[in-house]
Amino acid sequence: MSLTLRLSPLATLMCLLAGCGSDPESTHKDELHAGNFADVRTRFWADPIGLGAALVSERRCADGATVTREHLLYRDADDPESPVFWADIALESLPDSKTSRLFVLAGLGHEPAGSPASLSLERTSSGRWKRLRPDGASEDLPAFDGCDDVEIQGDHVTPGVVARRLALKPGEPQDVDRLLVRLPGMDLERVKRRFNRADESTLSWEGLGPDGSPAWRIDITTDSAGSPTALNGPRFQHRVVRDKTLR
Repeated sequence: MSLTLRLSPLATLMCLLAGCGSDPESTHKDELHAGNFADVRTRFWADPIGLGAALVSERRCADGATVTREHLLYRDADDPESPVFWADIALESLPDSKTSRLFVLAGLGHEPAGSPASLSLERTSSGRWKRLRPDGASEDLPAFDGCDDVEIQGDHVTPGVVARRLALKPGEPQDVDRLLVRLPGMDLERVKRRFNRADESTLSWEGLGPDGSPAWRIDITTDSAGSPTALNGPRFQHRVVRDKTLR
């Protein structure tokens, strides 16, 4: 099987993620201007027992916001017959770790690189999510009011974003509503998750069923900054195998 990973167009990313940490409705500034970033952290993720790999770069802005890019190769560990898919993800989080913008390109491994699906979302200062259309129009998404976080199927970024935002103490679980993006089809779903910190470096991430009981669990190992370094599920063990920070 031949697989080609493709970056999203520079102009699209600059339009979506420019203005690091600013209100999405305000004037954008150049995301790539060196003065906008205090440091850049790059991590490579791999899975020693399953299929999945990712390259994640996180740029921390001078105002405390972050712009994160992830290039992901993934297959559902619970379904061995499921197809491999790839995704190129760009996400901006405000200084309070609430997600403000998201851009995703995704496709199946056997699809030509020229025909990926795409999704652009933006969260306004009022908390309302909007889907941005290629023609410049936008669609309000009131079904996701109250969702301060997004979750992307198979990604390695959003668990750390919500962990930093909640700043949980050991033994203090918290339930949150999240906007879930299912890949590679870009279906949107409102889901309820429970996060519970066991100690300073470990917390659990549970998917809750309609009755509020846990349907699945993933254990997250974090570093001192709250960034994930390992994700452990029943059929996968995702690990950071290389970590480099440039200042």
